Amino acid sequence: MKRLAGLIVLALSILLVALFSSPLSTQQLGHTIYVSNSDPACGGRSPCYATIQAAVNAALQGDVIQIQAGTYPEQLSIQKNGFAGASEADRIVIEADPSAQPGSVVLTGSAGPQCTDKFAIRLKQSKYITIRGLAITGTGADAISLMGGNN
Repeated sequence: MKRLAGLIVLALSILLVALFSSPLSTQQLGHTIYVSNSDPACGGRSPCYATIQAAVNAALQGDVIQIQAGTYPEQLSIQKNGFAGASEADRIVIEADPSAQPGSVVLTGSAGPQCTDKFAIRLKQSKYITIRGLAITGTGADAISLMGGNN
C-alpha cells in the first residue's frame, strides 16, 4: 500500500514538473481578437475592433480573429508571417464568430476602378493564414487574390 502511494506521488510530481516546465510562449498560444461593426464593445469581449483590417493589422503570430455577424464593406490586405522560419505555431486564423449563423458574416470587397483593384482579400507574401466562414460577394473579380513570394 505504501509503495502504491509512493508511486502515485511520484507520477503526480513528474506530471506537475512536465506541465509547469513546458516552454510555451504567448506567441504560440496566441490571443483572440474580436471584430464587430455594430457593437463597439464586441459583446464585452476585448480587444475589439470595428473593422476586420484593423484586427488583421493588430494580429500577431498565433492569434485568432473572430468576426461577429454583419456586412463588412472592406478590402483586406494581409501581409503576415512572411519571415523565414514561420511555422504552424504562427498560424493566424480569420474566422466568422463560431456562434454566428452560416452566411451571416459577409465581406463585400470592392468593385474597384481597375482589374487589379477588384478583390475582397489580398494575401501578399504571407504564410500560415486560415480564412474560415466568411461569405464574400460584390468584388467584381477575385474574391481572394494571392500576390508574390510564399503564398
